[in-house]
Amino acid sequence: MKLVITYKDAEDNVHQDHLVTALDTAYLVNYERQEVQPNENMFQGYLQKFYEDGGCHHVEIKEEG
Repeated sequence: MKLVITYKDAEDNVHQDHLVTALDTAYLVNYERQEVQPNENMFQGYLQKFYEDGGCHHVEIKEEG
């Protein structure tokens, strides 16, 4: 699974990130300091919160092939 995250920064510039590596996943799980392995829905919720906590808005997460 590959996630594409599209979001706007504080100046309304549109950006896109790609989450494809285990390292990216591990970083976000550590960000939430979870003891339990999150399921896919939990993970996407944490991902949304991660971006919003960083000041991003209009965060959209889509799965690609």
